[in-house]
Amino acid sequence: MKRGAALILCLLCACQAQTTREWQTLTVQSGALDLSLHESGEVVSQSETSLRIPFDGKMTQLLPEGTVVKKNQVIARMDTSSQQTELDNARFSWDEARFDQDLAALNRQIRIEQTQNTQEQARFKARLEELKLLKLKTERDPVALTRVREGLKALAQRQEILSLEARERKRLFELGYLSREERDQAQLQLEESQKEQKRLEAELLVLQQGPRPQEIQKQKVQLEKARAAIKLADREGKVQVRVAEVMKRSAESRIKTYHNRMNYYQDLIRRGQLTAPLPGTLVYGKMRVGQDMIPVKAGDSVKEGIEAVRLVDLQQPLIRLTLNEIDAPQVQLGQKVKVSLDAWPELVLKGEVTRLLPIARQTLSNDALEIQGITCEIRLEKPDPHLRPGMTAQVDIQIQAMKGVLTVPTQALQQSKSESFVWVLEAGKAQKRKIKTGKSDALNTLVREGLKAGDTVILNPPPSGRGDSDA
Repeated sequence: MKRGAALILCLLCACQAQTTREWQTLTVQSGALDLSLHESGEVVSQSETSLRIPFDGKMTQLLPEGTVVKKNQVIARMDTSSQQTELDNARFSWDEARFDQDLAALNRQIRIEQTQNTQEQARFKARLEELKLLKLKTERDPVALTRVREGLKALAQRQEILSLEARERKRLFELGYLSREERDQAQLQLEESQKEQKRLEAELLVLQQGPRPQEIQKQKVQLEKARAAIKLADREGKVQVRVAEVMKRSAESRIKTYHNRMNYYQDLIRRGQLTAPLPGTLVYGKMRVGQDMIPVKAGDSVKEGIEAVRLVDLQQPLIRLTLNEIDAPQVQLGQKVKVSLDAWPELVLKGEVTRLLPIARQTLSNDALEIQGITCEIRLEKPDPHLRPGMTAQVDIQIQAMKGVLTVPTQALQQSKSESFVWVLEAGKAQKRKIKTGKSDALNTLVREGLKAGDTVILNPPPSGRGDSDA
C-alpha cells in the first residue's frame, strides 16, 4: 500500500516537472519601447508636376508611361477640332463686328454733318424771319411814299389852278358871259380834287405809321417757329448722334466679346497640347470608371480637371500617405520613419515626416471606407534604385520612444473584466498577478505597476484561473 502511494506521488511530481519544462518564460527587464503608427502610402517625388486635362474631350495621343521626357517636350494631345470650329466662328464674328464698327463710325459722322446742315438751315431761316420783323418795325415803302407825296403835290398845283379858274368863272358869270352850269363846273372839279387830297393824306399817314399790329404779330409767330425749328434740329441731331454712338459702342462691345472668345479658344487649343514644364519620368494619372480607378490612356474620353500625367524626379523620392484624422494628432514633423516596399519586403529605408497638410479631405481608407484624412509626406534619407513612382510602401512612424521602462510581450497578457494580469513563475509555480498597463506597440506592452525587473513571466500562460495560486 505504501509502495503504491509513493508511486502515485512520484508520477504527479514527474507530471508537474514536465509541465514546468513546457512553459515558455521571459525575464522582465528594463528596456526601450518604441511606439509607432503603421500606414500604407505611395512612392512619389519631392519634385513632381501634375498636368491636368484642360477641357472635356478625347485624348488622341499619349507617350508611354515611364518615358523620360525633356522640358517642353509634347506629352499628350487632345482632340481640338470642336475648339477650332468655335475659334473660326469667333474670328468671323469678330471681323463682322469690326466692319459694323467702321460702318457705325461712318454713320455717326454722316449724322453729325446732317445735323450741322439742318441746324444751319434752321438758324438761317430764323435770321431771315428776324430781318423781316425788323423791316416791318423800322422800314417804310419809299415808292408808295413818293407816289403819295407826288400825288399831293400835283393835287396842290391843280387845286391852285382850279381855285383861280373858279374865281374867274364866277366873275365871268356875274358879267353874264357864262352860264350857271359853266360857273359850277370848275367848283365841282375843285371839290373833287380836295376829296382826293384827303384820301392821299390819309394814305400817307398810314404809310408813315408802318404796318398794322396784326402783321407784326404774324411775323413774330413766324420768327418763334423758326427759333423752335433750331431747337428741334438740335435735339434731333443729338438723338441721331447718340444712336450712332450706341451702335458704335455696341460694335466695340461685340469686338471685345469675340476677341475674348478667340483668345479663350486659342488658349484651349494651345493647352490641348500637353507639354512638359520640366524634365522627369512620365507617370499616368488615374480616372474613376464606376468604382475603379484606372490609368488614363490614349483614346479615352476624359473630363476637364482630372490628372492626365505626372512628371516625377526619381532622384528626390517621397512617400505620400493619408492619415486618419483620429491618428493624425500623434504625428509630428521630424518624427522618424521606417519604410518597406511591397515589391521589395526585405528592403527597409529610413526617413522622417517633412510635411503635414493643414486641412483634412474626404478620402478612402485602405479598407475602402470613407474617412476624413490628412495628407502626410515622408522624405527618405537616401534614394534607392528600387523605388518607382506609384509603388505601395508600408510605413511605420515612430510616435514615441520610451527608455528604461518595463515591458512584457503582449501575448502574455490576459484580461478579466476590466483588469489585466500575467502569470509569473515563482519557486517553480505559476502565480497569477494583477498589473497596470500602458501603451503598446502591438508586440510589447508597457507595465506601470505589478512587475519588477527580474520577474519571470510565462509567455504561454495556463487558462485563466488554473494556476497554482493568485498573487
